[in-house]
Parts: sequence; structure tokens; C-alpha cells
Amino acid sequence: TAPGPGSRVNPTDDLPVEQARRLCAEQAAPPGSDRDTAIRAAERQTRGRLLAVWSLWDAVAGVLHQVRDDNVARQKLAWWREELSQLPDTARHPVTRLWMLEALTAPDLLRNALQLCQRLSDIAAPRPFLDSSDLDRHCRQTGLPLARLLVLAADPEADDLEAYAAALGPPLRRSELLLNLRDSARLGRCHLPAEPLHQAGLPPDELLQLGREPGLKTLLGSVAASIADDLASAERLIPANRWNRQAPNRVIAALHCALWRELAGDGHPLITHRTELTPLRRFWIARRCIRRRQPGPDNPSFEDRPR
Repeated sequence: TAPGPGSRVNPTDDLPVEQARRLCAEQAAPPGSDRDTAIRAAERQTRGRLLAVWSLWDAVAGVLHQVRDDNVARQKLAWWREELSQLPDTARHPVTRLWMLEALTAPDLLRNALQLCQRLSDIAAPRPFLDSSDLDRHCRQTGLPLARLLVLAADPEADDLEAYAAALGPPLRRSELLLNLRDSARLGRCHLPAEPLHQAGLPPDELLQLGREPGLKTLLGSVAASIADDLASAERLIPANRWNRQAPNRVIAALHCALWRELAGDGHPLITHRTELTPLRRFWIARRCIRRRQPGPDNPSFEDRPR
């Protein structure tokens, strides 16, 4: 099991590299998952970096889906901020150990990682977002640093992808937030905008009992409507010389788009049950995504193709 806040792993300690990778992969990117599929689309030398980023994201974002008490959630996120601030000198957790092993200790990378923890702390309290603009603001504030980390993990030399990261991060964060809506609701957290909930007569603290309500499905559909379009638009901002190296991030976007198309066909049953793509379907989506040339007049993006 992973060390807790009371344990310590220093750079000189004998934590085998493969053990750190295995612990992180089992938790954040199990075989056949979206993240595992995306990581396998990366160049071999960057796969460990991407695993490290997704492992950190899984650890810090997972706090909001696993911890009921908001004070405990904030304490856990504060511990992660402290842990990250000690890099590259000290690592007390397999995730930060992997960050050290993959040399993800540049100031800009750590700054974005710390920003993630801080912004997630802001929604630890069990309240809904005030309105749609409040939800969008959170998705920008957390999605952008996540996307920056993913972009730089896939291509350490990428210094011209800020526009792509800014376009990729918010819809990716909105997607992950909604896909974990049921787990958050079980802990008393509502990560939907309050204004449309009230307009539809839906109490935010009763989401688990409202899963089959037409009003909730309509709201979920409206919140999710732009996710696929925004993810498809983001990839058009990748420069030609970065296209192949950003394959893992293009794959994760394509997988999310495919899932949202399936959810839309089922009426967005995010509260009643969990829907996932099969590993085989993920494989073929990734395969097509990797082989596809950059979008253009004669080569549409994954979202523009006829269905």
C-alpha cells in the first residue's frame, strides 16, 4: 500500500522504480482504462511522465470523491501541497517518488501541480456551484494546470502549446467532474450549478434520489453538450510539428468524446449507473486517433466525422 503522511521516502531510499510505477499504475491507470490507453499512445520515453501526472491528478482530485468531511478533504489536499513543495529534495509517497524519478521537478511543473491542489480545495465544501459561470470558472482554474502538465509530460520541449492547453483543460475537467457526479453525490457534494437546479425544482442534496427525473437529465445534457465540441476544437490548435507527440492527449480527448456520445444516446444516466467504454473499443478509438493526420479541409477531426 502507499505510504501515508507519516512515512517518508527520500531520494536515497530503496524504493524500486518499478514498484513506484506499479503502485501508481494500479491506482491511476489500470490496464484497459482510458488513461492506460492514452499513455500507451505516447512515445515510450514519455510514458512514465504521463503516468506520474495522471497519478497525481487521481490522488488529489480523488479526494473529492472519496472523503466526506470537507475539513479532512482540505487537510489531505494541504498535505499534497506540502509534499509537492518538498520536491525535489524529499518524497514521501510513490506518486511524488515517481515525479522525482521522471524528473518532473521544474518550477513551472510544480507550480501547476500546486495550483491544482489549491483550486480543488476551493470546492471541498459540500455546496453546488453558484451558476454555470461558476462551474466554468472552476473548470478553467483546475483544467488549465492539468492540461499544461499533460502537454509537457507528452512533449517536454513543447513551449508553443499554451493555446492548446487552455482549450483542452476546461472541457476535460468538466468531463471528469460530471463522470464522477454519482460518487461526489454519495459524499454530499453537488458539482452542478445551483441556479438551473433550483429552476428545475431539483434539491442539490437529493441528487441520488433524482437520477431518473427528466429535469435532471435535461440539465446534465445541457452541461455536457459542449464537452465533445470543445475537445474536438482543442486539437485544431496543435501545431503541425507537435501533432504526433500529443497523441496521448488526443487519445484521451477522443475517448471522452466517444463516451459522451454514448451517454447522450442513453439520456445521461450519470446518477443511476456508471457507463464505460470496453477496453477493446478504447483500443480501436486510440488506434484510429494515433493514425489520423492533423485535421484540415480534407481530413476532419474525430468529432466532425460522419457517424
